Amino acid sequence: MKGTRSDPLYVHATALVIGDVGLLISGRSRAGKSHLAEALIAEGIAHGLPSALVGDDRVGLVAEEGHILVLPHPAIAGLIERRGTGILPVPHRPEAQLLLEIALDPAGPAEPARNSVERLPGLFLNRITTGEQPQAQRLFPLVVAALTP
Repeated sequence: MKGTRSDPLYVHATALVIGDVGLLISGRSRAGKSHLAEALIAEGIAHGLPSALVGDDRVGLVAEEGHILVLPHPAIAGLIERRGTGILPVPHRPEAQLLLEIALDPAGPAEPARNSVERLPGLFLNRITTGEQPQAQRLFPLVVAALTP
């Protein structure tokens, strides 16, 4: 497990930024990661928060100054997969500091549950676990609350 700028730890996840902070959406294939990311970005913009994709499907995690940064995979930076439509270019940011993970779990709780997870050695993220294909409008207030200091 690396996690340095020169050797990121790549994970199967989607990442976005709302305001100035990053979110990681994890889950198995077809769990709704890309769809949720786009819906949360739209919610953020609708609420006047600058929001954009960081990376879809495969993102790199790096440790920097006691935080976790997320980077898009260079081969697919600026691209997102829309099921039934294909892979499309979208506005994106080159990196974000992660503060929250949304875990999409097929056996996830009916109501989102909160805990923390160690994503890189000694570096933890707050985590919201929910079922697959969640409603962004329902999660958005939890996301904003988790991202507000």
